[in-house]
Amino acid sequence: SAGRGSLVRQAIARLVRFPSIADSNNAAERTGLDTCEEPGMELLRALLDDLRVRPLSVPAQVLERWADRSGGEHLGRLLEREEVLGDAHAAALELKAALAKLADQAIDRRLEALEERIRAAGLAGLSTEERQEFQVLIGKGAGRKPGPDRSGS
Repeated sequence: SAGRGSLVRQAIARLVRFPSIADSNNAAERTGLDTCEEPGMELLRALLDDLRVRPLSVPAQVLERWADRSGGEHLGRLLEREEVLGDAHAAALELKAALAKLADQAIDRRLEALEERIRAAGLAGLSTEERQEFQVLIGKGAGRKPGPDRSGS
């Protein structure tokens, strides 16, 4: 996907080109993005939430609605890029995959941060809440297949 831009950029491009796919993801998939700190995530979350609450069907409507909003200037440029996908179903599948991978990356990064703190100060260096979070994240991580590159690059 290196030539297609970041996962965030790809997800935003899918939403702009096929705004009706915003409702193809469930609440849990959307919640998985809350802790993701990738560049552009704020725009992706806002666009996804907006299109779920106030659906649109064509890209021009998205551009019009977002013309005066933060990040809106980027949406037109993404729409100008040539897309390989020609239908909403394929775009919805790619969006779902991108959102899942972004959520996984957020989990991995948070786990890495907590593990670093444990290495530096021991388990006692974590608050009770952080220890509980660590256990939950370990559980989530155990249920996923490790990808070929767990570093996020």
